[in-house]
Amino acid sequence: MIDSTLYRSYAENDLRKQLFFRLNAGLPRFKGGYFGVANCFAGLALDEVYLNAIECLIRTEQLNDAMILFNKFMSTRWKVGQYSEVVFKDLNNALSLVLEERRKSLLFRCLRLSDIKRLNKTSQQQVFMKRKINGVEITLMPNDPKYALPIPQKELLINEMPQNPR
Repeated sequence: MIDSTLYRSYAENDLRKQLFFRLNAGLPRFKGGYFGVANCFAGLALDEVYLNAIECLIRTEQLNDAMILFNKFMSTRWKVGQYSEVVFKDLNNALSLVLEERRKSLLFRCLRLSDIKRLNKTSQQQVFMKRKINGVEITLMPNDPKYALPIPQKELLINEMPQNPR
């Protein structure tokens, strides 16, 4: 199932909306990755390399270079003639934009959890996971111990290690 907020974040002229999703009974479903199946792709791809490079340029305060690379990358994700170049206002604005595009481009790549854990180590980009299930809103706060799954009892019996805190 796709987070409805994520699906709505794609503009109509964003090619990824058509390429990544299909509607099933009015709900967006992931079509599949490089091989046409909905399995997680765990290899390195060019879009991830671009987004990593852009984020590194921003974090090292090379905003102009980051902006040029960001616009080059984004122009290939939109219908021809529909992309309007972005001007980074400041470091925080630039970082917010690239992290949003990272989430939109790299879905079902087995990267989101590591990105959330990495971002939750900072004070400015923390991720608050919120979902409404059967009318009940559930929130997972940054750095909550529940981000780590419990270690199976079988493993604990043969290895001297403590159980992950819950």
